[in-house]
Amino acid sequence: MSLTPDILPGSEVDSPYRGWDHLLDPIQDDILGYLSLVSAQRLVIASPSNARLVKYHTKERVERLIKSFTLPLDGMACLMRDVGVVISGSAALAVVYPGRFIPGDLDIYVPNGVMDAVHNFLVNSTKYILVFNQPFGRASTRTSRSPYSGRRDETGICVIRYYVNTVSGKVLNVMEARLKVATSAVFMFHCTFVMNFITSSAVVCAYPLMVEKRVGLLNTFREKVPYAMARCVRKYLDRGFRVLDDSAEWDYTHCCGISSYCAETTRTVSDGGTLRILFGTAGDSPMRDLIDPGLRWKLASRFRCYCQDGQDRVFPRSGTVTTSAGPALTISVLNA
Repeated sequence: MSLTPDILPGSEVDSPYRGWDHLLDPIQDDILGYLSLVSAQRLVIASPSNARLVKYHTKERVERLIKSFTLPLDGMACLMRDVGVVISGSAALAVVYPGRFIPGDLDIYVPNGVMDAVHNFLVNSTKYILVFNQPFGRASTRTSRSPYSGRRDETGICVIRYYVNTVSGKVLNVMEARLKVATSAVFMFHCTFVMNFITSSAVVCAYPLMVEKRVGLLNTFREKVPYAMARCVRKYLDRGFRVLDDSAEWDYTHCCGISSYCAETTRTVSDGGTLRILFGTAGDSPMRDLIDPGLRWKLASRFRCYCQDGQDRVFPRSGTVTTSAGPALTISVLNA
């Protein structure tokens, strides 16, 4: 998509209406509304003068999302900043890549041990009421809302609560992480499509180029995709996303264990493969917007990227998520 309109017949080459920088701000903002944040970030790379506009537009996207669930902007921002709460799931994907769907509910991830603070905020400052509260994995007709495969030992959460707004009917899925870092739960998700999150000051996307092309890798070592995982992924497939069997389908020349888009690569949330657009004040640390900039993960995978003669393509490998403090989560072949 070209952001510079063709020169009209008879127009001057130096016409003030020819370039992106000469467009009125409302027109630029309208155009940005159709772009993924990956494409928007390219405008910043092309011209640093666009950074302010992209930052403002990203903030607008996040604020529209929060207000659409009738949550107070200032109160939610304080909760996210002070407690380390993040927004993820399909709502975060809709911010990164707009236009594919409108989120029907909002996934909120909470650090282990602070669920009560979030509950008190919701019941005292909003019209939301608690309608479901169970350890994750208990039988429930609503657990299909979670972006996990269904097995508790392969998820990043321990408790799930559902809140419904008594006025709007909107639904919040509030999930307590198994670790003290809420973002650890994000990298246990079923697919790289949804490994995105929103903090109080930034939008973060772990696999931005894949999201822009609407492709992703499954986070499982099982050759046969579990039913619960397939059900979770289906809504993204119905909206034009596609699952790749291995990273060679993305880039046949990539280096396993080095490329940011290889399942064999151990990534950190602050590495160069991650897209991070800061729209607010990150506080006293330049990377506070990441919650835990040292968080590391490696995807679970089912297939080799490349097979030598005689090698079986099926090669199940475990996945891990490790925080800076040390505790880890695993999607382990040994527990299968």
